Amino acid sequence: MPARLRWTTPFDQKIELSETVDVCRSGLLLSSSESHAAGCTTLDASLPDGQPELPARVVRCITSPRDGRHAVGAGDKTSLRAPFAMAIHLEGSPPPVSNGNRARREPERRGSPRRLLAVPIRVRPGNVPWFEETMSLDFSQGGMRFRSHREYAEGERLSIALDVGVCRAI
Repeated sequence: MPARLRWTTPFDQKIELSETVDVCRSGLLLSSSESHAAGCTTLDASLPDGQPELPARVVRCITSPRDGRHAVGAGDKTSLRAPFAMAIHLEGSPPPVSNGNRARREPERRGSPRRLLAVPIRVRPGNVPWFEETMSLDFSQGGMRFRSHREYAEGERLSIALDVGVCRAI
């Protein structure tokens, strides 16, 4: 199945079209042309740009065996040449009910519940004329979380713009 990967580099965002080798409920095994950082993925790469994406964490990225060939499809009939084999864990919302046996990864500090939604956004501080393109992580009634290469002070005012095409697609 085709997959579109998007991740942030020090200077901008990169996008790569890839093929899945294996898929499970919580992650993917992909063939990739380069090593990746944490980012977002769209499982059907034929969807238009700006579709909501799933935040994902790279679990493992190794040089692929068999001279960079990964079997894609039944019986090794088709193959995709890519030098890396990459395992990705999809970061979903924690289950709403817990039996108390494990701690949550991050304590919830907001009063309203978060909704997992990754869309491209543009962020800039009030005193800076240029923006940073990044991805949202989740939204709540009172705010949002996103990835950034900049440091922002607590209480600093930011201008955040959503892509109009993404808003229409949602």
